[in-house]
Amino acid sequence: IPVPSVRSTSELSFLVEITRLELGPICSRIVHFLLHSGPESVPAITKSLGDSASLSSDALKSLAQHGFVIKSDLKAALTVDKFQIASKILSPSYTVLIGDLFGVEAEFVIELLNEHGRLTWSMLSAWFIKSYPSSSIAQQTRFSDTCNDLLRNQYLRRVAPVNGELPASDTGDLSPTDNRVVVAINHERFHRALRNRCIVEYVDGRLDSIANAVCSALLIPQTDIDPPEYTEMALFDALPDGAGVTRTQLRQCLQEMLNDNVPIVEIKESMSCGEVYAVRVDAIIDQIKRRHTQAIIRAKYGDEAARIFMLLLDKHQLEEKAISESGLISKKMAREKLYAMMSNEFVALQELPKSADRNPQRTLFLWSVPLNRVFANLRSALRQAWVNLQQRLEAEMGPVASLIERVRQQSLLSLSDSEQARYQTYLKSHDRLVNASCKIAADIHLFQI
Repeated sequence: IPVPSVRSTSELSFLVEITRLELGPICSRIVHFLLHSGPESVPAITKSLGDSASLSSDALKSLAQHGFVIKSDLKAALTVDKFQIASKILSPSYTVLIGDLFGVEAEFVIELLNEHGRLTWSMLSAWFIKSYPSSSIAQQTRFSDTCNDLLRNQYLRRVAPVNGELPASDTGDLSPTDNRVVVAINHERFHRALRNRCIVEYVDGRLDSIANAVCSALLIPQTDIDPPEYTEMALFDALPDGAGVTRTQLRQCLQEMLNDNVPIVEIKESMSCGEVYAVRVDAIIDQIKRRHTQAIIRAKYGDEAARIFMLLLDKHQLEEKAISESGLISKKMAREKLYAMMSNEFVALQELPKSADRNPQRTLFLWSVPLNRVFANLRSALRQAWVNLQQRLEAEMGPVASLIERVRQQSLLSLSDSEQARYQTYLKSHDRLVNASCKIAADIHLFQI
């Protein structure tokens, strides 16, 4: 009997909503069915659609095209790739990141693949020429070179064509210069790149611009090892020319990063190179998550609660009296904040009786932070918040849908003054909601690392 693959209601609604927005209601029903039932055969999936069964084949092809549905380990069964679906919410971040690294041509490639899932090398070129009909041969060559750069740097991955079969699987057999090559976005590479940006921002805030440059260089991939490992000489060579960092400054910076309260780098022993440096990725991400959680608690419960939270993280377990004294908070305030946070599982209370009769007078009441549970709860809350925002966006679009269509087909001047005012009010609200959605998507990514 297949075990249901999703137990969290927030995760289920999150994945189903992404699928609905990307591929439509029939595809979202298939994903919903597979998330509930676990891996299933194509006939079972088709049967689950009831009156819409005739649409099953096209829907499954679309799901396969985007990597939402893949072959299961079970024979002749399909399952959901939750990672591929969840990664879709980071599309705007992908575009910004890739534009910074490779330019507007790379943005075009990523936006195109976000829309179509997977495309052949020749189809990418054809789309570029169709979108920019006046582009020169030099511009088309630059576009092709950009595609190769993205593949070489693993922001794209080679995949098998769908060709009507369900579903397609990855392959590495084709040459990147062959027009038969089919490519898709490599979400794992983008996730690492976004993670690395979080780390560099953290280091920049902790130390200085030299540490920023050193950390950025340390995170440049060399091999499949993650995080990358560099000797001091190799790290010096990897620094950009404009950084202006001397060998002495590099050594001093590495020492500072080793001696930080939460060490940023560590020294490892390599069989071939001797001492190598690597960024302590997991430790830094954990620290960023803690700070982010503290900010959420501060916004929800106030400064005193945020101080209590960090105090408990530092000391692990404390009695209420010790929390009051160490946090310089009144006993009444400490108790109020602790119980308020406990109501949402940010803190937990453990009773340790000193006698068999469990007399409260002879019982230790220790407060602590169940950090893994806190992070899991935040992930759940953030997913639900993202779903709510998408529904809000659709609800606000409804009353002005006809205005949006007229502007798209004609121009803003086709609207009357009152209609233009309504349209502008909608745009402001839409932009605010989209920005909030992108921020929540970044938070979801952080708490999934």
